[in-house]
Amino acid sequence: MDTHQEVISVTPEMARAHLLAWNMYSSAGLYKPYWHCAHLCERLMAMLAGKARNRMIIQMPPQHFKSTTTTEGLATYFLGCNPDKRVGICSYGAELAEDFGYRNRCRMEEYAPTVFGLEVDKVRKSKNNWCFKDHFNGGMVSVGVGGALTGKRLDLLIIDDALKNFEEAQSANQREAVWNWLTTVTMTRLSRGAPVVVIGTRWHPDDHMGRLIRQSQSNDSRTWELITLAAVATQDEYDAQGRLLRCKGEALCPEKHTMDELDEIRSMMTPFQWSALYQQDPTQPEGCHWPPDLFNERVIVDDWPEGLKYLVLALDPSSGRDQKNGDYPAICALGTRGDGLFYMDFLMQRAAPTQIAHNLVDYIMKLKAKTGVTPQLLGVEQVGLWELYAEKIIGQFERNGIWVPITEVSHQSRDKILRIQRLDPLISNREIRFINSLGTRIALDQFRDFPTGKHDDAPDSAEMACRIFPKAVYGR
Repeated sequence: MDTHQEVISVTPEMARAHLLAWNMYSSAGLYKPYWHCAHLCERLMAMLAGKARNRMIIQMPPQHFKSTTTTEGLATYFLGCNPDKRVGICSYGAELAEDFGYRNRCRMEEYAPTVFGLEVDKVRKSKNNWCFKDHFNGGMVSVGVGGALTGKRLDLLIIDDALKNFEEAQSANQREAVWNWLTTVTMTRLSRGAPVVVIGTRWHPDDHMGRLIRQSQSNDSRTWELITLAAVATQDEYDAQGRLLRCKGEALCPEKHTMDELDEIRSMMTPFQWSALYQQDPTQPEGCHWPPDLFNERVIVDDWPEGLKYLVLALDPSSGRDQKNGDYPAICALGTRGDGLFYMDFLMQRAAPTQIAHNLVDYIMKLKAKTGVTPQLLGVEQVGLWELYAEKIIGQFERNGIWVPITEVSHQSRDKILRIQRLDPLISNREIRFINSLGTRIALDQFRDFPTGKHDDAPDSAEMACRIFPKAVYGR
């Protein structure tokens, strides 16, 4: 009898019929039918059969078979059943993506002949691009985030850990780069009805998975099926048929990670890290002033509204010496139509005063072209750099033939945290709409983390903008 059959009691016919059996058979018995693995395979099989939505987000902690089940198992199973289809594997780096492609190719070289009657092509068999013999229009391509997919049709797309680690996820620039690549490159290569599976562990409320979830919830389209499996259950969990999967407080896979082991892992992490990485709940760090859902997609708008009546700018300066870790010179634009809602946009860029002045003037000109309104006032924080910034800004105004009155904003030794907390009525009552821009994404990170975060330049500039806003309109 075949060794594989002796070890795991799965036949090639069973492996061809179901993803769970395929994962068990093609792993030489290393993949076990743990309840959560069986649950995932059932949902994935329903997706392939057209009995469930063709978009799925799977949130799971590390080392719980999420990549084994999907990026390796689902990808190879789908291709074995559909050799003329093309599968795309994407991950945070080209090296990791190629590794997935290589492992999948090796798996199919060993098991595809027996299970699917297929042979890997001997010519087109690179790590990141391979196919089956006599099925040259199909195959598997593997790319890292930012990689090119031009001309490559994808009939199944699997995105596995598009963000590398916690540090990378804290960068609004990196999250924006991942999101832009996801929406403008990968999703545009899909054939009609192609399934998409996004898997990973959660690092940040505004990561790509969070954005997809919020988009799906906000327009009630229910485009994405969300499967969230925390390391420790926070409540009793049931399947679609109402059958109990596990009870509150139970480990996800005690056969691999016992509660004692999970408790030891939790003891080495901050509450925020444990909540995000293992519980798939990237809430704000302990001690933050505002709950993160106050800054979700509900308060983010694509652009400034028509009919803007009042507009001011506020600048929180910085020397810009440390381009990587230093404070941001934050420019907040605050406007309203006079209907009770306020609109905020932010320009956040580490740069020297001369460049900041140039960027500010360029931003004012774009605002004028977009809204028809020139800011009525520019407030600049009274710090040691006040005179330098004012000089640079006035010089740029003169060179470009525009003028905005400049006022010095003094804090008069008021505590910064107490000053910024004055924004609470506007934020808690959702009276602010944030313009969707890279600067705003960076700013929202700072709002979520306030006052425990490393930077608070955006909230500081927002408070100043509110303080210089016409009292007749903003009466607080």
